[in-house]
Amino acid sequence: MTRRETVKINLNKLSLSKTFLPILFVGMFGLIGLTVLISTHAATQTANFEAENGTKSGNATTVTDASASGGSAIKFASSGQVSACTGTAPSTYAYNPMNGRSWPTTYGQSYIATWKDDKIAATTLTIDDNVVADHAFWKQKAQETGFKFTWFVVTGQDSNGKLMTGATWDDFRALYALGHSIQSHTVTHSSPVTTAEMQQSQIDIQRGIGVKPVTIAYPDGDTANEAGAALYYIAGRSTVGWLNPYKPSDYMAVNSLSDYMNTDSPNNYNYAPAILDKSFTQDSGTDFYRGWMSIHYHSIAGDETNVQNHLNWLKAREADIWIAGFDHVAAYARERDVAALSVAAAGTNCVAFTVTDDLNNTDYSEPLTVKVRLQDSGNWPNVSAQQNGKAVSAKIVTNGSNVYALVDAVPDAGPVTVYNPSFN
Repeated sequence: MTRRETVKINLNKLSLSKTFLPILFVGMFGLIGLTVLISTHAATQTANFEAENGTKSGNATTVTDASASGGSAIKFASSGQVSACTGTAPSTYAYNPMNGRSWPTTYGQSYIATWKDDKIAATTLTIDDNVVADHAFWKQKAQETGFKFTWFVVTGQDSNGKLMTGATWDDFRALYALGHSIQSHTVTHSSPVTTAEMQQSQIDIQRGIGVKPVTIAYPDGDTANEAGAALYYIAGRSTVGWLNPYKPSDYMAVNSLSDYMNTDSPNNYNYAPAILDKSFTQDSGTDFYRGWMSIHYHSIAGDETNVQNHLNWLKAREADIWIAGFDHVAAYARERDVAALSVAAAGTNCVAFTVTDDLNNTDYSEPLTVKVRLQDSGNWPNVSAQQNGKAVSAKIVTNGSNVYALVDAVPDAGPVTVYNPSFN
C-alpha cells in the first residue's frame, strides 16, 4: 500500500465517524428519555375534559348518550335544523270536538284538530264511472273554486285499450297532475265485487297513474264484501244517502249523498247544513255536527245547475269546511281517531311535541293539524315548525288577543319543534 492510499483510507474513516457519532448520540438520548417516561407515567398528572360540560354555541346541543363518558355528548344540528326545545311541559288539554273549535289557555297546550286546519267539517266531492265527456266541466269548476275532486275509476279496458266511456290513462294522469285523487271503482263495475277484482283494480291504477289508491267506491253501493276491501283499502264509499258523523262507525262503508243536497232556500235544511249546525239533526236523529259529507256524481249532463249550486254552497262556507280528496279525508280521520299527542316542552320561544299512532305508515301518512297555544303576538309575530329536522307547514291564528299555531305533523315521522324568529 502506498502512502497516498493510506491517507485516503484514513480520511474515509474520519468522514464516517463524523456522520455516525451524532446519530448514535441522538438515538441513545431518545432511548433513555423513553425509558424514564414509561417508568414515571403512573405519577404524571393528566387533564380530562368533557365537551358537553362546557359552553356551547351555534347549533350544538347536549344529548343523552349511554355509550359516551359521563352519559352525555354534544350533538351538532344539520344545516337549517333548529336546536332542541327545552322547557316545562304544560298540562294535558281536554278537547271535546262537539264543542266546536277550542282555544287552550295555557302556553304550549295543544290538541289534534278534528279536521285539517281546524275546520268545522269535511266534504269530499267524488265522481264515478270515468265519464270522460265531463272532464272539461270538472276541470273548469276546479279552477274556479280551487277544490280537489276524487275520481273513482273503473279500470277494465276494451280491445283498443280504452277504459269505460272511452277514457284513457292519459286522461287520468292529467287529472292527477292537477292535484285530484284517482281511486278505485273496481275492474268491471260488477256487484257484488270479488276480492280479487278489488286487488286487481288497485294494481291497475298503480300501473296507470304511478300511485297506489287506498280507497274504493263499491259498484251500485254494494258493500257485501267489506272484508275483502279492507285487505287492500283504508276506506270504502257506499251510496247510502246520509251524512257521516265526524267519527264514522264503519270506514269501509262511508255514506254518500247524490242529489239530496237542496240549497234552493236558506230555510230548507236538507242534509248538508247539519255538518255546520250543532242544533240540527238528520231524519235519523243522529248528530252530524262537525261531520263528513261525501257527495257522488256520475254523468252531470242536464244536472249542471244543481252541481253548481252544490259548489256555490260549499265555496261560501270554505272557511269552515275542509274540501279534499276522499283518500285524504279518510286517512286524516282514521289517523286522528287513534293518534296520541304528547307535548314535551314549552320553552322560551319554542314548543316541542310528538304525534304517534299504531297504523301502518305506508298507507297512513296524512299530516294531522295540531293546534298549539303560543304566547302573545309580541313574542310570536310569525311561526315556523320542523318535524325531524325538516320544515313543515305552520301558520298563526288568533282568538281575540290570544295567539295559536296550526301545525301539520305526520304521525310517527319524528318530533316536532314549533318556534318563533327569536329561537335558536
